[in-house]
Amino acid sequence: MKIPSNLIPISKWSAFKGNFPPNSPKLHNIIIIYHSVDIVCYFYVTSQIDNAKRVATYDIKSIAEIGSNDWNELTKDSCVQCNKMHLYETTEQEIRDAYEREEIIALGHVPEIVKNKIIEATNNSKTFTSAEKELYTLP
Repeated sequence: MKIPSNLIPISKWSAFKGNFPPNSPKLHNIIIIYHSVDIVCYFYVTSQIDNAKRVATYDIKSIAEIGSNDWNELTKDSCVQCNKMHLYETTEQEIRDAYEREEIIALGHVPEIVKNKIIEATNNSKTFTSAEKELYTLP
């Protein structure tokens, strides 16, 4: 049974899977790292680890590698690119609308091990200021 969209958890460290943003050609897992009244900031999870490392050679420590054994939602080892270039914004309403259209499903909260890896990579990123790192890594 599908829960109403107004009851799905849209908060820091919650995750979703599906075609997001709408009309995206691929399925993604997204992890929310910041939520305020007006915006929701999130990172994508990607299984293209080698490509992510190639792109981030200047900021390699911003890659959070996640093993498939770290999170049962992953079918293969993956990573999160925790830098400004890969930080995306949306609104809570856009997430709820995508859920209503069944473009995404709520996965709940990410496991603590995944959260800690993202926090470490975000803190290691050269692209965020100290204030941004604090904002995005608070529990």
